[in-house]
Amino acid sequence: MSKFKKGEKVRVKRFITRPDRWNPEGDMDKWMGQEVTISGIDNDTYRIVEDDIYWFWHESDFEEIAVFEFLEDKDVLL
Repeated sequence: MSKFKKGEKVRVKRFITRPDRWNPEGDMDKWMGQEVTISGIDNDTYRIVEDDIYWFWHESDFEEIAVFEFLEDKDVLL
């Protein structure tokens, strides 16, 4: 089962060294650190809405985007 769902916003991880399965010329590098939307999932490969070339992405290329909940009572300390 896929960790991420179609329509979900995720962030492409930043890598020091480009993953071996990425385009060797660095054409996928522009997506590092960018927020993207999952458009489709086929087995263990993902597609993203923003990518018009349709590279094959893997679950390990993405990270969840943190969602913060704010308390209405500002006097409460966590």
